[in-house]
Amino acid sequence: MTADDVARQAHAAWPISLAKASTVDVLIAVLDGQPLMAWGVLGAYASQETYDSNGGPRARVAFALGSPVPVDPSWHEVPSLRRGVATETR
Repeated sequence: MTADDVARQAHAAWPISLAKASTVDVLIAVLDGQPLMAWGVLGAYASQETYDSNGGPRARVAFALGSPVPVDPSWHEVPSLRRGVATETR
């Protein structure tokens, strides 16, 4: 998998709310518990893909990714992921 492939997979189809996604500053791609790449986030928007929720289908979120950023050593402590998503406030 190339860096472009990772970015294509990372930017789209997140099963979180747009409000939550709008608070994300950095998106980190994780594989087998280790961060691979990270990007600054320019914005978030509702995609055309959906996921099921208790209230019915909801739009998945996609991120507009900026340039890659260096992986910070503190990111190597990956929290438990729920639906492939974890957020942390710094």
